[in-house]
This record gives sequence, structure tokens and C-alpha cells, in this order.
Amino acid sequence: TKKMTIGLKLFFLVGFTLLFGSWLSRQEFMAIDMAVKRYGTVKFDPQKFKGGDTALRASMAVDLIRSKLPLGKTGDELRAWLGRGDAHFWNDNIPAYVLEEGWRTNKDTYALVFIVDRDGKVVEAKIHKNCCTKP
Repeated sequence: TKKMTIGLKLFFLVGFTLLFGSWLSRQEFMAIDMAVKRYGTVKFDPQKFKGGDTALRASMAVDLIRSKLPLGKTGDELRAWLGRGDAHFWNDNIPAYVLEEGWRTNKDTYALVFIVDRDGKVVEAKIHKNCCTKP
């Protein structure tokens, strides 16, 4: 029935929200001041970001985060704007872009990730520690 369908949808939505929130709270994100020290700060340019290597994207990440330009965009809008993501964060619907390929240099790996709300719109951009060199 209709009430049962709505109830099931609500149950799964609440369950997903709690699961994602719990998982998200255990993730490690780089502070902006650390990103400035590590990557520097270059003015964000979507065309250069789209075609740039990881070092160029990393140098633009702080300016992009501070600008708040991604807020309210959907994943599809971000991909059209920034290009196809090349990192993974939670699921494929969350755009993520490698900033530092630690596996190549025996360091930690970081990605620029865009946290989305239940409507799929960006509510926050962060630099996520995607992987690590230590178990």
C-alpha cells in the first residue's frame, strides 16, 4: 500500500543517513591551513583544473573550497564543470578528484571530495585522506 511504501522509503533514507553520517565522522580530512602549506594556493580556474595534473589541481583546491562555488551544484554539474572524477569517496555519486598520488611516492593519498545532501547537491568540499602508507 501507499503508506507502507512511504514508510519503507523513510526507513531506508534514515538508515542510509545514519550509516553515511557514522562513516563520515570517522574519515580524516586535511585542514585548510595544512593544504596551503602542502600545496600552495593558486586561483581556481575550471578549465585548467579540468585538464590539469594532480599538482595543478591540488594547488587550486584551497581557492575552490574557500570560494564556495561548488555549493548547490549536482554531481553532474560538477563533472561538466571540473571533468570526470578520478578518485572514489563512499560511492560513485560523490565526485572526487585525486590531488596527491601517495602510492607513487610512499606517502598518503589525498582527494578533493564534494559532500552531497540527500538531493545530490554539494553542501561542502573537503580534502580527504583517501589512503595511507601505513596499515
